[in-house]
Amino acid sequence: MKTLLATLILSLACLCNITAAQTDGHAIENLDGQQFVYPGASVHYVESQIIGESYELRVSLPAAYTQDSTADFPVVYILDGQWDFTVAADINGKLIYDGMIPPVIVVAITWAGENVDYGAKRQRDFVLTENVQIPGSGGAANFLAALEQEIIPFTEILFRTSGHRTLMGSSLGGLFTTYAMLEKPELFDGYVALAAPYDVEQAYFQNRMAELAGTDELRKVRAYVGAGSYDLNRAQVVEMAALLRMSNLKGLRLKKHIISGFGHAGATPAGYSHGYQYVFKRPKLKLPASALEQFVGSYELAPGYPPLEIVAGLFKLQLIQPGLTLDFYAQSETEFYVLGSDIELEFIPGEEGAMTMLLKQSGGTYALIRTE
Repeated sequence: MKTLLATLILSLACLCNITAAQTDGHAIENLDGQQFVYPGASVHYVESQIIGESYELRVSLPAAYTQDSTADFPVVYILDGQWDFTVAADINGKLIYDGMIPPVIVVAITWAGENVDYGAKRQRDFVLTENVQIPGSGGAANFLAALEQEIIPFTEILFRTSGHRTLMGSSLGGLFTTYAMLEKPELFDGYVALAAPYDVEQAYFQNRMAELAGTDELRKVRAYVGAGSYDLNRAQVVEMAALLRMSNLKGLRLKKHIISGFGHAGATPAGYSHGYQYVFKRPKLKLPASALEQFVGSYELAPGYPPLEIVAGLFKLQLIQPGLTLDFYAQSETEFYVLGSDIELEFIPGEEGAMTMLLKQSGGTYALIRTE
């Protein structure tokens, strides 16, 4: 147990390559020439009566899903799952491991069948207005209805979901994501839109934001819009972010991000990484010194084990071991987290000044008692 306590924190740097795919109990066999299947993933099909189309959902569950059979989880819906499922699932696993986001379910949406013309399907489902320069376009309203009435209910029946939803898309998928945010802001809590060609729907966006201007209909939304610095759509993304801000959408939390050194497609992994973290950004409560000082002291797992020292800083607590100091930020009056590692502290006051500190890491919980 002594070794376990010592490695709870100090071993983190050695384990940074573990991903969700590697922690779900599925081994990757070295079978020469066999098609690779993403470990732990499942595939499901939704027959849309609204569109008359079969959709394939590629699903990745966090390790915590099987570890705790009573827990519910947020869902991140990824458009263009034929391209972005493995990217989104890998990023998700790494950010969960680092404690930057909670465990989430990834549901990547694509079109079922063989020899699918993805270009034609995307133009139909992601573009709202019929455009002679975009053959087959004009079906985004139907796809949004299918998403709301068929795909999301299917997912929430099949899996234990918390009701917190995020939608992510790039290029035409980013265009649709922004349309969905303005048309149905209550459908998702977070929206991540990358590299969108907003000029395609310029009239819609101007009219819709004029309707929404000054309202609080997006008050619960966190939105991330981004593009690579070399992306030809970069200026359109900058203009969209400015239009959203000028519309005085009360309560909307918005981040615009131009990602240095990337083009149109290459910005997707970086954009999704930043988007995940923005959507699930934890609070940093500025607790007064008096609230922090009640937790200060030496905490011990058992007699004879090296103690962990807790001291108070400016709006944070610090955990100190020889050669290591970690900063913990308050997400409530008794719960604290560290950035970049999956470590949390929770303090439970007892009688006559007694204090228990629960150290939580990677699904494990360890109770330490304050000794002085």
